[in-house]
Amino acid sequence: MPGKIRISSIQMAVVMYPTIIATGIINLPLLTGYVSRKDSWISPIWATLIGFISVIVAYQLNKKFPEKTFIQYTEDILGRFFGKITIFFYLLFFLHFNGIVIREYTDFVWGTFFNQTPALLITAILLLFCAYAVHGGLEVIVRMGQIFFPLFTIPLFFFLFILLISMEPHNIVPIMENGIVPSLKGSFILSSWFSEMFLIAFFLPYLKKGERGLKWGMYTTIAITITLIMVNLVVLLVLGAYSYYALNPLLTAVRYISLGEFFEHVEAGLLAIWILGTFVKVTVLYHIVTQVASGFLNLKDDKVLIFPLGFLQLIMCFWVSKSFQELSSFFMNILPSYFITFLIVVPSLLLLISTVKNKLQKKKTFS
Repeated sequence: MPGKIRISSIQMAVVMYPTIIATGIINLPLLTGYVSRKDSWISPIWATLIGFISVIVAYQLNKKFPEKTFIQYTEDILGRFFGKITIFFYLLFFLHFNGIVIREYTDFVWGTFFNQTPALLITAILLLFCAYAVHGGLEVIVRMGQIFFPLFTIPLFFFLFILLISMEPHNIVPIMENGIVPSLKGSFILSSWFSEMFLIAFFLPYLKKGERGLKWGMYTTIAITITLIMVNLVVLLVLGAYSYYALNPLLTAVRYISLGEFFEHVEAGLLAIWILGTFVKVTVLYHIVTQVASGFLNLKDDKVLIFPLGFLQLIMCFWVSKSFQELSSFFMNILPSYFITFLIVVPSLLLLISTVKNKLQKKKTFS
């Protein structure tokens, strides 16, 4: 049961925004640009639908079980045996999910800035700080998110604004030269990130006013869409065709920033933004992993699992892929179906089963 822990719907929103955007601003301009080319900035518009579906499914499940967590109502819907099996697979999923995010962080930080530092040390430091935040509980995590939100968003939009002087409008024309298909292919890749909006299911039971969860979930999805449109558009306008091949397109675009001789070489600023956002994302997923594991093991105190699970996530980080190229291929070919299965299809089935069971119970009551 959620107990006395209570957060606001706005707090949920400001945590969810960097949780999804953090890795998106680094990877998505390359991944969507590779398949959508000049229409990469249109892809987030189509992918928004996936975000809306994720929010609606999470909200409807919470509405049916307002005082129960995802782990608890999964057991209620499927029964103890099948519920435990489902929760176990979700535990593996979230361990793998966070392992992917941590690996992205490690590869980016090590490969871009600290390639003389052991990758293991970079990962261990991140997980240590995240473990400390998770130990503080959900209220500490959302307050941390509130503090980091302006530190993440204001510099990001400042960089995008400054890049206006380096943009070449002809880089985006002709629009939809090959029809709608390329942008739809890009939206399929983006669906992985938008399906992550289902993570609000782990926040909704703790909202002070649960009825506002749907509204703020939708607002967050729209804000994410606008941000990804802007990032993809700016990268395309600045880099043109090179954005399809640059390893880190936004980082490459930011290197174009030069105001006089005093404001340039600001890549470290983008790194700081990305580290803040990724720290929030890893912490949120670490918290969810801990919650799912404690629910699976029926533990009252989940704090005893924090450091053992941190070690598992450290191992998972180096197990998920052998290289950045392998990880990118996974993102483009497997990740969308993988995430949609766990974050939309299975929750939708849970909602359907719960609805059917309720109708059957009502028929029995009136018969």
